[in-house]
Amino acid sequence: MIMRRVKATILCILICISLINPIKATATTTNTRDEFVRELYEAIVNREDDVTITYTGSTGDKLFDEFEELIEEVYEIDEEDTSSDADYIRGLLKSYSVSSNGSLFIIKFKYYESLKETKKVDTKIAEILKSLDISSLSTYGKVKAIHDYLVNHVSYDTTSTKFSAYDGLFNKSTVCNGYALLYYKMLIEAGVPCRVVTGLGTVDESQMLHAWNLVKINKKWYCVDVTWDDPIGGNRVYYDYFLKGSSNFDKDHMATDKFENQETLSKYNISSKNYSVLLSDIKMINKATLKVSKTKKITLPVPEKATVKWKSSNTKVATVSKTGKVTAKAKGTATVSATVTLPNGSKKKVTTKITVKK
Repeated sequence: MIMRRVKATILCILICISLINPIKATATTTNTRDEFVRELYEAIVNREDDVTITYTGSTGDKLFDEFEELIEEVYEIDEEDTSSDADYIRGLLKSYSVSSNGSLFIIKFKYYESLKETKKVDTKIAEILKSLDISSLSTYGKVKAIHDYLVNHVSYDTTSTKFSAYDGLFNKSTVCNGYALLYYKMLIEAGVPCRVVTGLGTVDESQMLHAWNLVKINKKWYCVDVTWDDPIGGNRVYYDYFLKGSSNFDKDHMATDKFENQETLSKYNISSKNYSVLLSDIKMINKATLKVSKTKKITLPVPEKATVKWKSSNTKVATVSKTGKVTAKAKGTATVSATVTLPNGSKKKVTTKITVKK
C-alpha cells in the first residue's frame, strides 16, 4: 500500500511538471498486456520521447514491476516489412524511465538515433546495396560484400561518443554497437537472416562490453565481428572474425543477455566450425550497360586467399582491370570473365555481358 502511494505521488509530481512545461507526448489507452506491449513498440519504432499510456486492466502494478520484461517483448517483435525493429531498436534505445500509479503510465525514452536519421540510413543503404549489385550475389557474396564495404567506409570511434548506424554511414565513425546495427540492417535488407549479439570481448586479458553479429548461411549460423575486422589506423580488410564457428569465436567473445540463455540458443544452429566457401557461392552480375568512357566496378566476393583472373573478350569495346573495374571504350558488346581459384584449388569461371552505348 505504501509503495502504491509512492508511485501515485511521483506520478502526480510528473503530471504537474508537464502542465507547467508542456511536452510533446503520445497518449493511448490499453486494457491488455499485449496491447500495452504493442503501444510501446509503436512508440519506440516512431522514436517517441514521451509516452502516456492509460491501462484499464486489473494488473497495472504487475506491468509496472515487469516493465523491463515488457521492453524485452517489444524487442521480440520482428515485422517482415521493416529492418528497423527487433535487434535494431534494441541497439538504438539509449535509455528509458517509467512512472505509474497502476493505471496511468508515463514513459520517457532516449535514443542514439532519431527517426529522421533512420530514414536517411534506409535511403543510403538502398543506394549502397544497388551499387554492390547485391541482388546478383549468393548469400555468402552478400555477407562478404557488405562486411568489406563497412570495413572500407567506416572507422572505429575512439572517442566512444558515436553509437548508431547513422554515425557509421554519415559521420564515417561509430563504436561496435553502430557496426553491428549497420551490418544487421544491411543484411536484413539484402534478404540474409542476421542477429545482433551483445556481450564481452576479451583483449589482452581484459574484458569490455562488445557487440557483434550472427549470420545464417546454408541452414547454419556463423559469427561475424565487423568491428574487430576493421583495424584502427589501418586501411586493409581483415577476416579474423568473419564467418567463424563457435569453437574459434568463443575464445575471446562471450555472449551475455539473451544469447547466453540455452533456451534461446537452442533455436539457433550455430556452427562450431568456420564457414567453408563453395564454388556455388561465387557469383556476380550477369549483365551491365555502360556509356562510353564510364566505368563500373564488378562486385565479386571471394575468400581472402582466392585468386581471380579477369579478361575482356573485346578490349576495343570494354577493358577490365585486375580488380574487376570495367571501362567502356566504344559502342558494342563484350564479355568480361573472371576465373576464380579457391584456396583448395577448385576453379570456377563467371561472366558478365557488357553492353556499351554512346
